[in-house]
Amino acid sequence: MLSKLKDLYGRIFINQAKTPLPIPEARRKHLSIAKGITPLEPEDVGWVMSEIINESGHGHFDKQFLQPMTHDELRAKLFSTIDKGYFDSDGKRSHGAIYGKYVKGKIVGFMWIKQANQLEYEIVMMGVDREYRRRGIATEFMQMMLEKVIPATGQSRAQASLYMTSQHMMKLLRTAGFKKAKKQPEKQRVLLERFV
Repeated sequence: MLSKLKDLYGRIFINQAKTPLPIPEARRKHLSIAKGITPLEPEDVGWVMSEIINESGHGHFDKQFLQPMTHDELRAKLFSTIDKGYFDSDGKRSHGAIYGKYVKGKIVGFMWIKQANQLEYEIVMMGVDREYRRRGIATEFMQMMLEKVIPATGQSRAQASLYMTSQHMMKLLRTAGFKKAKKQPEKQRVLLERFV
């Protein structure tokens, strides 16, 4: 059953994408999307959860993740994204994928991408282990998303909604060509976008 879900996941996620997600037999050991970046392995969800919780205290993610009552829902969304290629949020289904960066078989970073429609993609979250920062891993994730996931149509849009305090992410996005969107979301957040 699980392999069927993952196979279905490979077909469902971003059917317009340049690089469709691989079937289970072609996972991390066999197929790298870009420089050690592959679809996240289910056993690495614990590491991603820890990274999100820890970095929420530093302003990189929503502080709500510091509250234990949010952990079960977040874990469920992570697993659903990996196994089914979608997650439900506020009664709405979003297709998505989570990619991991592996160094010598160890996960050191992740990027969670959702697809709103055929031309809109959003970075839900991205994190890199503190020990591996300043080594270009976040830049590799951005290049992978812009070059290998999002179809270059000239009308495809990549977005990232982030907290004003996340200056590192803001700098990364601006370096990758993202600009402040004309229509902005709620307070204390800024939406950046780039057409591909």
